[in-house]
Parts: sequence; C-alpha cells; structure tokens
Amino acid sequence: MATPGASRRVPTGIEGLDAILRGGLPRGEVFLVQGTPGTGKTLLSIQFLRAGVENGESCLFISLSQSAEGLRRNVGGAGLSLEGIRVHDDLPVEAPGSVEQEQVIFHDEHVEFDETVRALTEAVERAEPDRVVFDGIGYLRLLVRSAAQYRRQLLALRRFFSSRDITVMLTDDQSVVPGEDVLQSLVYGALLLEQTRTNYGDTRRELHIVKLRGTDHASGTHEFRISTGGLKVFPRLRSHHVSSSEQNEALTSGIESLDNLLGGGLQEGTSCLILGPVGTGKTSLATLYADAAARRNHSSAVFLFDERPEIFVRRSEALGMPITQHVEEGRVSLHAVMSGEITPGEFAYSVSREVRERDVRVVIIDTLTGYLSAMPDQRHLITKIQDLLTYLSRQGVLTILVVAQHGVIGEQSQHQNQLRGPIDISYLADAILTTQHFEIDGALRRAVSVYKKRYGAHERRIRELFIEDGLIKVGAPMTEAVGTLLGHSLEAGTDASDDDT
Repeated sequence: MATPGASRRVPTGIEGLDAILRGGLPRGEVFLVQGTPGTGKTLLSIQFLRAGVENGESCLFISLSQSAEGLRRNVGGAGLSLEGIRVHDDLPVEAPGSVEQEQVIFHDEHVEFDETVRALTEAVERAEPDRVVFDGIGYLRLLVRSAAQYRRQLLALRRFFSSRDITVMLTDDQSVVPGEDVLQSLVYGALLLEQTRTNYGDTRRELHIVKLRGTDHASGTHEFRISTGGLKVFPRLRSHHVSSSEQNEALTSGIESLDNLLGGGLQEGTSCLILGPVGTGKTSLATLYADAAARRNHSSAVFLFDERPEIFVRRSEALGMPITQHVEEGRVSLHAVMSGEITPGEFAYSVSREVRERDVRVVIIDTLTGYLSAMPDQRHLITKIQDLLTYLSRQGVLTILVVAQHGVIGEQSQHQNQLRGPIDISYLADAILTTQHFEIDGALRRAVSVYKKRYGAHERRIRELFIEDGLIKVGAPMTEAVGTLLGHSLEAGTDASDDDT
C-alpha cells in the first residue's frame, strides 16, 4: 500500500476533472459519483482506478450491479482496460439466471444486509488496496427496510476505510432508490453526472461538484463527453483563474491602408467583430491577421464552422497568403467544427488548450453565426461567449469573430438592420469592422469601414475594398461618395431622386 501522508491528492486520471479538483481527490476519503443510467459513472470510476494502476497503486473494483464479465465487455467497448485492476463480484448470492437477475447480482430474499457488508470488508482486507470502487452502492439500500440501519452500516464502512488510508469511490444509480440523499450526507465529496437529449446532435452531458469538504475546487457546471477512452471533461472557463497580459501590442494586417483605417491595427487582448453580408470579404480580412502573425513567428488558431479547411486554404492562398506553409510550420492550426457535435464548454476548452499549449496570439472564429447554429439548444450562449472573450483578453490574445449579417443587399438599405446578425453581440466586441456591398454604375463593389473601436482613434471614412487579381487591397477614403452604407453610391451633391428610373 502507498505510504500514508505522501501526496494528499489522488489524480482521477481525467485531465479536465483533475483541473476542476485542483489536482485530484483528497487521499484517504470516501467520494460519491451519482447519476442516472448512461451518464458515465462506471467509466469514470474505471478511469480513476486506471490512474492508480499507472501510479503503481493497488486497485480494487467491487461490482454490486453487474458481473465481472459484463463489466469487461462494457468497459472494453469504451476503449478502457481492466488490466491491473482486481475485480470482485463474488458476493454471497445466487448465480444469476435471467436477464433481469444479471443486472443485480444479489436479491433481498437471499442475502442479509450485514452478511453482504461483511463480505465487502473482507474483500478489501484481502486485497489491501490503495483505491477502491464500489459500483452500484445504492443496491445495498434494497436489502434493508430501515434507512437508519443503512446509514449506520455506511458510517461503519466509512470508518473502516478511513483507518486504512484508502481512497474510495462509490457510484450510485439515482433511479434505484429515488429521492434519498443519505449517501451525499455521509461522504467527503460528491459528483453529479447529468445528461440531456437535444433536438439535434449529440446528447449533452454536464458534471457538478455537489460538495467537496475543506478543499478548493472549481464550482459550477462543467461539460463532458463520453468517447473512446472514457470521459473527457471540459472545465468551465473562469476569468479570475487566468493571468492578465502586461503589455498589449498593436497587431497589424500587413495592408497599410487597412491598418490606417483601424488607427494603427488591432490591439492584443481585445476582440474584433467583422460583420457583413455574404461575399463581402469578411473571412479574407480575418485571415490577414493569422497570416501576418505567422510571418512574425507568432501562432494563430482558426476555428471553421461554415466551410471545410481545404476550401479555406485554397481561397486564402489564391489571395497570396501561404496558409499551407504556415500550417506545416506549426504557426497556424485549422479546426473544422461539426454542427451538433460540440458544446460551448467543449469549444471553449479547445480554444483555451490552443492558447496554453501553442501560445496562440490570434484566434479566429469563422463564423460566430455558425457557432450559434451548431448549438441551437444551448442555454446562456451569450454569457459563454463573454466568458471566452474575457479569458482570451486576459491572455493577451486578439480574437476575431466573423459574423454573417442577415440578407445580402436588401436588408442593408435599412439603417436599423446595419449591425444585425443572428443575435446582437456588438456590445461585447472592442472593435467592429463592417463590410458591405454597394452598387455604382451598374457594378457590384465592396466597402469596409470601422463602426466602433473602444481604444484609440480610428478613421471614420469608408474605404473601398478590392479582392481581385490574387490580392486584397483597401482603397483611399471615399470622400466623394454618399449612400455607400445604403447599398449604392452617388457623387457628393447628387440627389438620388434625379436618377433615371
């Protein structure tokens, strides 16, 4: 057995969960994992034991709800192994005969509660483990009519484990004895796993730290996913747990006229919203900053919701931005995000991991419209976007959000729709760069302007945007034109009513 008092934290083997728990569970205590069927309780407990095996600890799994063979089959299907873990399912019970019996190994008419508890403690004494899992502890409650007797035996079990410095994890199916919270009151800490079916896409799963005595942890709701290898937990971003960049530089686009329009560039640690209808060059303008950062040996991350990476690369390289080279050299990472298969928490964790592991200086989300469409059933999306922007700001990252404006040309003619996207997030952005179509002499052209910039000066003139001949160019201020924001342009002093119709 491990030496008592060595390290007082026991890693769970789940990176995100250990981050929430500030390194793991306190050693030598009893913890509870609750949830309805299918939420991942058993998988989490197996990952907990696997972490112990990899750390050279003795680990014991006592199954109260399924046979050892059934456990191996279920765990193997999730890409986990029981190698190095002692599995005990030899309780004083009748052998299961029917499908119903295989779900619960013992039956109240054949097993006395005290005898079952004694068998459990004897199994622990023989194995001398450092970590123990009791899978399906709630089934013990079915063996007694008295809640008081159940509570007394659980208290005795807790004292038994505490005297041996064993870290214990109990899993409890809340559907077995609904409405009872006896277990939560007796354990040192409790985790709750929940799942919600959505109208489209994967099931959404959330983890809550219900209680954890005498130790720091990240409270609140944290999302997780069940995939090959078990649970992957995505800690909720919390701004007061991140560092703040001391010096924020202005990042330029590489196009002098665009930088002049923005008053010298976009500041590190800020967010910029690039808003406009389809086909106005929003993504191309955003990509300029990833390209410029890569040329200065800085890293960028681009998250694509609306187009495939190969199309993004082809279009960018046609405009003179060598994205393939940047990707190969590790300066730009491209992430295709599938609709309906990601939660806001998982997405935020993916972005934060890029910042932590690659020291990313520029993050591009293309488009925020796609982000919102990918998560139609999610609550508090605006708050989660704000949390992500706050985190990135504290890390000194320039965040560029591309937003597709409703309509192509018609809606632009209405002033009140000028900044209308799928939802109004303009107040969250530090700078807003707008693009639009306008018509002159029967030709469709593009314009770009700065609608807002919280820090520093910027031009208030509109400039024409050219995306042609393999280049992006921003023209001189359109001082002789009016009506560009309305979708057409006239020479100054010309009345639109004088046009022939």
